[in-house]
Amino acid sequence: MITRICTLAFERQEKSYSLSAKQLDGVFHLAAITSPPQFEEDPLEGFSVNVMGTLNVLKCASENDVPRVVFASTSSTYGDLKEKASESRISLSHVNLYPLTKVFGELLGKYYSNRDETEVVSVRYFNTYGKGENTKSLYASVVWRFVTAALKSEDIVVYGDGTQSRDFIYIKDTVEGTIAAFEKGKAGESYNIGSGTTQAFNEIAQKVKEITESNSKIVHVSNPLRNYQMFTQADIANIRHDTGWMPGMDLARGISEMIAQAPENESRGN
Repeated sequence: MITRICTLAFERQEKSYSLSAKQLDGVFHLAAITSPPQFEEDPLEGFSVNVMGTLNVLKCASENDVPRVVFASTSSTYGDLKEKASESRISLSHVNLYPLTKVFGELLGKYYSNRDETEVVSVRYFNTYGKGENTKSLYASVVWRFVTAALKSEDIVVYGDGTQSRDFIYIKDTVEGTIAAFEKGKAGESYNIGSGTTQAFNEIAQKVKEITESNSKIVHVSNPLRNYQMFTQADIANIRHDTGWMPGMDLARGISEMIAQAPENESRGN
């Protein structure tokens, strides 16, 4: 049972932080710039925040005898992989800095784990969706954007031909997988946090229309994004083996929960 946890957002500039092992069981380091398009706009800012920020977190944890840190990594570390991603398949041929900053973060975690200074477990998040994504605006998941458009009876905009597919995982499953990695994951290891399935965008758009009973049109437009992943799917065998964790929410149920929680739904009387 986790009793004393700290989730910290550290700035890239080192400051003096005072922690104690008596106060904390561990740290969940989730703070980062996470959108590849943001790295195209300002690569120096993204690199500084993600890499130096992570080093600051791990240095602070080590100096204050914090026993364990969970580092939030990403499925983008796999690059343009066109098959189910196992943890050993990490790519070093990236054309955007975002996944590279997460590779650096994982390597820093291994470094601190190897030195027995603090145990670091990395979790590679696949496409998490769920309540609260309205705060991410343009960088929200396509599931959230499709649901929001459907509830407003606006066009559901799909980039390209819609055959691209992603491994979408509901936020509750992501949280439970992260806690499982913290409690039972091996120090220095990286684990996939995904549903283990993949869904094409056309299928998701149609499913959203059916569940919302919306009259929205599905409209395909040219893809404006560079370095676009066409496929993601997590191999979750390792985390299942080491921690016993398995996701429990399929996409249709996750969409239904999002709709029930969406502010737009209140005006529909549902």
